[in-house]
Amino acid sequence: MREFTLSIVSAERTVLEEQVTSVTLPGAEGSFGVMAGHVPMVAELKIGTGQYRRSDGVYRNFTILGGFAEVLPQRTIVLADGAELDDEIDPDRARKAFAQARDVLQSNLSEQEMAEARLAYERARARLRARGEDV
Repeated sequence: MREFTLSIVSAERTVLEEQVTSVTLPGAEGSFGVMAGHVPMVAELKIGTGQYRRSDGVYRNFTILGGFAEVLPQRTIVLADGAELDDEIDPDRARKAFAQARDVLQSNLSEQEMAEARLAYERARARLRARGEDV
């Protein structure tokens, strides 16, 4: 399979710069896949889990905490509000954050508090899913 460069960057750091054969990203309009030679486009990303495949056939998961992706025929650049590779995620911490956010969502909240709790829930859920947990 043909390769292309996948770059995932946030304001804090370059999360990933690697040659890959495919990537799936959590688009605002639904998940979408990219392979080498893809038609150029720009897409908004939502909080969610992505996955890429290296040329040796190994798949890796990651989280995206919103942002944008620029897709070009030989390069995909993800400008993320936040991102983590699966092995960077502390599963115990993510489980605790998920449970806390789920509990908070059951409370009587203002609209602002509810929006913040939903974001915390989605971030924790994406982290757990990147670690392979079914939540």
